[in-house]
Amino acid sequence: MNEVGNLKTVCEFILNWFGVDGTYPGDPLNDADINPDCFVTLNSMLGGLWNVGEHPIKCLTQHHRSNLGLFAIQNIIENPVNFKLDDDGVIGVIFEDQGVTNFGFRKEEPSQALVCGAWSDMTDGPWRKIDDRLEDILVYFLFTNFCFLATSDRDLVDDEAKEKANTLLWCKTVHAAPRPVWTNENRTVLRFQDLGFNLVKPTGL
Repeated sequence: MNEVGNLKTVCEFILNWFGVDGTYPGDPLNDADINPDCFVTLNSMLGGLWNVGEHPIKCLTQHHRSNLGLFAIQNIIENPVNFKLDDDGVIGVIFEDQGVTNFGFRKEEPSQALVCGAWSDMTDGPWRKIDDRLEDILVYFLFTNFCFLATSDRDLVDDEAKEKANTLLWCKTVHAAPRPVWTNENRTVLRFQDLGFNLVKPTGL
């Protein structure tokens, strides 16, 4: 399966799903800090959702059983404003909800993804380099959070989802396998094939 999409197109999809024109940037990042490009992009487009204050999208991006938003409802995606080194000299950026797997980088190699815990290299141990791109890992867990968070008029059965969500929105290799995400021409349906999510955009957004 061909690789398709990038973080920017995914952020645009999420903003469109919630009926938001333009972007919702977060707090300015310190130029002296070294941040992976994918987190700079995420902060510039959706970073406002990290802020605790009220804003136009917040009420749409809070789960009906939780006050956690897009960056914490299932897996924690760290705000780059709060990045900090751990005792191993690694900056942790994504924390899987069960605590089994965490992802990060070192300041001297911000584009090199590191993992701690179980991953496709069949190792369950301390921080180590992996072939997966940090941006692709970020998008995968961003989609996971989005699907847990997004409300839907109704779930689609698999056959209906395959028929309606027939445009490949994003597909990259993560955890040693392609992870396709499908939508339709109007971007009102989402099928996250890997986790079995089939969503319909709520009416009125």
